[in-house]
Amino acid sequence: MSRRLSSKPTQYLLDASNFARRFPGGHGFSADLAEAEFLGWVEALAGLPVFAGSGFRVYFDGPFRELGFPVREPVSVTFNEGRTADESLLETGEFLLSCGVRAVLVTSDRGLQSAAGVRGVSWLSCEDFYRLCGAELRRGAR
Repeated sequence: MSRRLSSKPTQYLLDASNFARRFPGGHGFSADLAEAEFLGWVEALAGLPVFAGSGFRVYFDGPFRELGFPVREPVSVTFNEGRTADESLLETGEFLLSCGVRAVLVTSDRGLQSAAGVRGVSWLSCEDFYRLCGAELRRGAR
């Protein structure tokens, strides 16, 4: 496991339904508050120098719902009604890989990690991504 995130432009594919449940502070809050807190954290990451040129594609299970706040580039949010976020994450990862775009799927779902690996899509666990990003946020605060 790397001690730092690469500064190469990367598309981070975030399994948000999986990640938001693990997000510190998300426990005990309503689903809406956990999502807002999570997306605020992702937007803070997007402003860090290490993520210059990178994007964050956030995938939630379930139908579209109002977030109550705007989401700004390079962060995008996708709701998956009629199919799972896992299917969308894998499809997007495979597509980006076929286009030569560096992509990392972020999930702690072992089945999804395995499926990504079989398809050649790089992945990080939510916990490792959170830890590595926390180090970058601390570095950026100095």
